[in-house]
Amino acid sequence: MHHALPMNSNLDRLNFMKKILIVGRPNVGKSSLINRLLGLKIAITAREEGVTRDIRYFNQEWNGKKFEICDSGGLVFSKQTSNPYQNKINEQIEYELNNAYKILFMVDFSYPEHPEDQRINQWLKNYRKKVILLINKVDNYERKSEISTFYSYGIEHVYPISAIQGNGIGDVLDHITENLTTEKKESEDEKIQVALIGKPNTGKSSLYNAIFNQKKALVDSKMGTTRDINQSCIKINNNILSFMDTAGLRKRKKITDTIEYFSTIRTEKAIEKANVIVFMVDAEELLTDQDKKILNHIFLKNKNCIIFVNKWDLTIRSDQARKDIVAMLRHQVPTLQHYPIIMGSAKEKHNIQPLLETALSIFKASTYRIPTAELNQFLERFFEINHPPSKKGKQFKIYYATQVSTTPPHFIFKVNDSNLLTKPFLRNFEREFRTFFPKSEGVGLNFQFKSKKHV
Repeated sequence: MHHALPMNSNLDRLNFMKKILIVGRPNVGKSSLINRLLGLKIAITAREEGVTRDIRYFNQEWNGKKFEICDSGGLVFSKQTSNPYQNKINEQIEYELNNAYKILFMVDFSYPEHPEDQRINQWLKNYRKKVILLINKVDNYERKSEISTFYSYGIEHVYPISAIQGNGIGDVLDHITENLTTEKKESEDEKIQVALIGKPNTGKSSLYNAIFNQKKALVDSKMGTTRDINQSCIKINNNILSFMDTAGLRKRKKITDTIEYFSTIRTEKAIEKANVIVFMVDAEELLTDQDKKILNHIFLKNKNCIIFVNKWDLTIRSDQARKDIVAMLRHQVPTLQHYPIIMGSAKEKHNIQPLLETALSIFKASTYRIPTAELNQFLERFFEINHPPSKKGKQFKIYYATQVSTTPPHFIFKVNDSNLLTKPFLRNFEREFRTFFPKSEGVGLNFQFKSKKHV
């Protein structure tokens, strides 16, 4: 039987690496430090306070030693905060403090006695042994001599740095990795990348939390809570599924701020990266025009896909209701006849295990390679009972076929003239091919018809 390991087990996040948690009030430069370490603009940075909401995890290596950096939302304990998510952000960070190997407490050089920093320092008192104080924005050598005020924090290890310029970061990394040994790490190639995709407020973060059985992503009834991609791993029968919780996709013309624009770009990149996509639908709303556009984009990219109809607990649950919803979805988007549709509830954790097992089985099916001889035998049988399309007396012919790659299975067909293809023929061809391809439901098949002169 498949089993999912809880994220607080000894296989926490299944990469066997020490967690380094970055904390601090908003706008002290935590995300800038992440960007400096990774050499990419992967963390969202902007002048707006409180941009990072969820804790995000990034694998890092220094001098051959591997660890995991955790970028957190800005801590604020003042009751005057305008961020409606602040209490949830604080709770998430508090949870991670216990799991952290080291805590990087970041402050701004220009504000040595900021009241919010003083509150955070007091809050970290019980974790003092693993706290390292990073004084950010120390941009020149002269400023280093002016950091003495910060020793009043009572933290033993103090490092002046510049996240933007990179000054002093090597010393911090040396300190972090001093007692680390090279540990086993699962290769990214060995992980099955699963993206949770859908329009805002379909319950992606709730499903993400249900899978990992803890509050790893902020959940709120307001639209657009998730703005970055959260990523965590789970193990099923020695297979590692890496789940990406993404910001909800909405129409471009409705994207009003820069941060949401970059969140949308990241979501589209998650689709590109994913081996399997879990497309979430609201059981009460079903498919909107925006849903259909996203699904067509997924099909165009030949992605493995599962439809998870969430909030099943809010509707009348019966076998007939399930059949009606499936029929309705497949009527709205006929291509869905080739993809599994699972009814479930993230809130009640209903059908989470079947979802995980289906994602795994679809991925494994997509790695199947059909021998060329069998592929061409299928073509012979297909044309024995199906008339090929023709135009102006010219009949469509397939001379040869081969599978060039897997995940998704990519097939190249050498034909006399690809312009002779028609949509009805292609629909019928895919339907017949899927009965031939083992366990094809949910598998994104890529057919490429190349005219003889282009081969």
